Amino acid sequence: MLNKFFSRLIGSLLLSFALTGVVSAESVKIDSIVVNHKETVVTVSGSAKAGSVITIKVIRPDGVTEDFVGQTIANADGKYEFTYKLGEGAAEDQRYEVYVFTDDENAALKAMSGFKYYNDVSIARALDLLNSSSASGVSEVIKEKNEVFALPIDSESDYYKLKDKSSVHAAIAGKGFSNLESLRTAFLNAVAIERQLEYEEELRQNAIKRINDASPAEIEKAVADAAEILNIRMNTSSFKGLSDESEAGVFNVMTNTSFVTPEDVSGTFDKAVAVFAVKGGNRESIASVFEEYDNVLMISKNSKYSDMSEDQKANVRKKMVGISFDDINLTTEAGLESALTKISSVFSNAVDAVSDNTSKNTGSGGGGGTQSKKFGTVMLPQDDVMPPKTQNNGSFADINDAPWAKESIEFLAEKNIINGFGGNVFKPNDNVTREQFVKLFVAAFNIPVTDTQMSFSDVKENDWYYMYVSAAVNAGIIKGIDETRFGAGENITRQDMAVIADRTMNYLGITIPETTQEKTFMDKSQIADYASEAVRTMQMGGIINGISDDEFAPELNCTRAMAAKVIFELYSLVDRD
Repeated sequence: MLNKFFSRLIGSLLLSFALTGVVSAESVKIDSIVVNHKETVVTVSGSAKAGSVITIKVIRPDGVTEDFVGQTIANADGKYEFTYKLGEGAAEDQRYEVYVFTDDENAALKAMSGFKYYNDVSIARALDLLNSSSASGVSEVIKEKNEVFALPIDSESDYYKLKDKSSVHAAIAGKGFSNLESLRTAFLNAVAIERQLEYEEELRQNAIKRINDASPAEIEKAVADAAEILNIRMNTSSFKGLSDESEAGVFNVMTNTSFVTPEDVSGTFDKAVAVFAVKGGNRESIASVFEEYDNVLMISKNSKYSDMSEDQKANVRKKMVGISFDDINLTTEAGLESALTKISSVFSNAVDAVSDNTSKNTGSGGGGGTQSKKFGTVMLPQDDVMPPKTQNNGSFADINDAPWAKESIEFLAEKNIINGFGGNVFKPNDNVTREQFVKLFVAAFNIPVTDTQMSFSDVKENDWYYMYVSAAVNAGIIKGIDETRFGAGENITRQDMAVIADRTMNYLGITIPETTQEKTFMDKSQIADYASEAVRTMQMGGIINGISDDEFAPELNCTRAMAAKVIFELYSLVDRD
């Protein structure tokens, strides 16, 4: 979609140079005058009667001397264009007048316009002014010097139509531009990005409005159509497993709720699915609800439950079956909150009951054993997964698409460490996001889930991945892409995959033996400093190889097949007893 914006912006750029004081009749017009200041070349283009002879005359700033006289012919579409080079001693920062005549019976002036020429010195002065301006002052500089910059800022431009231009101003403020080409490129990129963001925000707002306005008969389609743009999770196994009655209950809540933000919509939908899935669930299906809707149920925050054995957890879930919500109105968001409070209370009581019963049967006061390093069951990615029981003994129809990872995928699937999608597919070449990859390692290697305070703006307490990121940060396994942002939703790179794998092994106290000689990848200089040692360790340990014998591709996205391969290779290094 960005390519479409770039094409449109570049087209606007070519039509944006100085074009002032236009006088025209119906038969001929000057559409644009493009000045290449560096090459001192001027291109005049416009429209006229097809086949007519166009005479172009350019008068120098003294108002008398002709700088150019020439002729061309309008094509079958009625378009004409003529390019000429400015004469010697071109006048800087002064107006040249352009006159256009036709060969019709009037033989009279039909259109006029003008342009100014700027030499290297005046261009440099304009760039210096821009480079020394703050983001708040860029707008005035652009307006003042745009005859030099020739940026598309007129009322027809995408820049003019932006609701918020501050990001564009910030993108070109104080960047030290040395030429007009680099300035224009940065400007076009910034405008295209902001236009894309505003377009997506417009889509989101339209989707929210459609959901708010939907009738009970329209709500399901309105939510389904908005699922992708609003991050509504309609492809979880918990939602797909709802009975018709429970599914209707979810959409009834959506009909009766007024939404403002995308988070309002996706959050209410998650709450509704979680409540109705628990309400109508059994011991096995509630396990999936706990996994998929931890963002609203907060199961992982209960450390006592996290430390339980699988049998104990199953007993807790058994006590969750058949909760009565007869005293709660489940048609409103307020009712959902009451239901979630009740689920939390029943869950806490069940955990305490199972824990007390275990203590009575085994005797209390002992120190217990050390934490097991066994792998857990992992669903990757967070959405679109099938429960382990639906797997086909680890065999998938599409894993020949990544033959080098076939053994890893089949082995880990048989162990229920990773799962596939519906239709007996694994999608080995799909990318993995940063939060999905972190969740994979936290769950697979039993990293203790904690509630570490974080300052990431894109990791909120109600996000499904909050506790996994918290656990990984607390264990020193991952950091954000900067001090304020974790990078949620962004695909994880191969070099970051190596870093997380290395830090996880360090956390577990596992030393990766060197089984092969170090390779000098031709793109070694592209590997970030923070990742270079991890890449070296993983490569010499035979855990992560290059995408070829001489290329590591540090910035390439990690795929599901790559993730499976890394887990499989690390599996043999971890004590599984």
